[in-house]
Amino acid sequence: MNQEQGVVNSILVKLGFESQPFLGSADQALWVIIIIATWKGVGYWSIFLLGGLQDVPHLLYEAAEMDGANRWEKFKSVTFPMMKRTLLFVVVADTVANFLLFAPMYILTDGGPQGSTNVLMLESYKSAFVYSDIHRASAIVIILLLFILIIIGIQSKLLKADH
Repeated sequence: MNQEQGVVNSILVKLGFESQPFLGSADQALWVIIIIATWKGVGYWSIFLLGGLQDVPHLLYEAAEMDGANRWEKFKSVTFPMMKRTLLFVVVADTVANFLLFAPMYILTDGGPQGSTNVLMLESYKSAFVYSDIHRASAIVIILLLFILIIIGIQSKLLKADH
């Protein structure tokens, strides 16, 4: 991601685009970290989804075919309902992991440029270990925990398994 000698910018320049500041730009830094975290997690969460797909009984697909269901109807009536538990686990676990994520921000930008990647976990870390304000750090973590619980409640309600 280095602007002068990074692999991504070398490819962009070869393709005729301008070199990008990526982690040095307040407009791009958070999005670049989101892309990095997403790319890092795709394989991990895919394993869970694959396991959930393999757990769907093949007889249900055969029955849907006998009833004349097309691909979309099989997905809507068989795959999605049978995958709700797996999807709920993946969505909740990934949400928690992303809210508690602070290592990429700390390692790559330390909250910069211009505070654009200063997420709550990084702010809590800085409050506790840089500024020695344990009370502020604890308050941030408690508010973050409450926020995560609310989001998990909404996700659980939306992906409630019927079986």
